[in-house]
Amino acid sequence: MIVVPVGSIACARQQSRPADLSREVRRLLDRGRFDDAQQLVASGATDPASATLLGEVLVARGNLAGADSAFARAIRANGPDWTTAQADLAELRWRVGEAKEALRLAETLAQTLERAQAQNDAAAWTALGRAYELLGTRQPQQFKDALVAYDRAVARDSTWIEPQLRLGALFLEKYNGPDARSAYEAVLRRDPENAQARLGMASVSVFDGDSRSIVLARRSLETNPRF
Repeated sequence: MIVVPVGSIACARQQSRPADLSREVRRLLDRGRFDDAQQLVASGATDPASATLLGEVLVARGNLAGADSAFARAIRANGPDWTTAQADLAELRWRVGEAKEALRLAETLAQTLERAQAQNDAAAWTALGRAYELLGTRQPQQFKDALVAYDRAVARDSTWIEPQLRLGALFLEKYNGPDARSAYEAVLRRDPENAQARLGMASVSVFDGDSRSIVLARRSLETNPRF
């Protein structure tokens, strides 16, 4: 069982913005460059976020057991990125069918970050949005709370694309094509080759009945042939 670290509310303050290492690792994962991403994580092994990033690389590689251990280690370390690690772990547990534990992790994370709202940075707001998305499977109203959390993450740091990607995916899931398009376009303005955003735009085109959807989907494969 994962226990939320002592003093976790204070830790929710996190870094003023996501570390450059985190952004570059996630960019490499988006491009399907898993070896490069893992090497970069190893080169930054002293970075407090390294265990969380290693877990995300291992998820991409399909090593879910290893990712689970890495996320748990990051949470126990009580580092500045523990909220991201706990959101990662909750999503992983949901993915492998451990719904009860996934929702417990999400509920604990949400309760902690709700108490620390004034101190939450973009990463913490994004983690809260992810927790709300899981909790929304039980209480649909919380999907709206997730949208608010992602909006606040963007307001905290408009240069970070992660909350925009999650906004796009959630809008699309809830059949809101125009707002999904806006979110993905915001990502592509900052990262024109982002594979997730390109695929998101292809999905929006399917939603809109646009015949260009296949062309857009192929663009995502140009960026990341593993997609």
